[in-house]
Amino acid sequence: MNKVLLKETQSDNEVFERFQTLLEKNYVEYAYADLFAEVMGINQKKLNAIVRQRTGKTACQLVEIKIVTKTIELLKLSQLSVKEIAWQLGYEDQYYFSRMFKKQTGLPPQKYRNQLKVVAK
Repeated sequence: MNKVLLKETQSDNEVFERFQTLLEKNYVEYAYADLFAEVMGINQKKLNAIVRQRTGKTACQLVEIKIVTKTIELLKLSQLSVKEIAWQLGYEDQYYFSRMFKKQTGLPPQKYRNQLKVVAK
């Protein structure tokens, strides 16, 4: 029985490592957790269970965190509009993108950028 459990755990570890690798490299291409699960050949429920076990967050939450982190970088380092940033990060709907960003940070992207400018002065 321990061998079966060990094999399952190793498989879960491999799934998690593959998810992390895909997230780092393809977060724009697979902007939604269900696409990661599909590419990995598992269902989203299984992916979420594995990810949550290791991080306390769902795969979707980690995807959003990665996108928000990149958004903050682009807000700081570029003059791209919020619409251009959304498009660059795989979101066709700027308003959906802004809501997701606000949910994670407490501020919409433009206000976040303005706050960065004030802090930098």
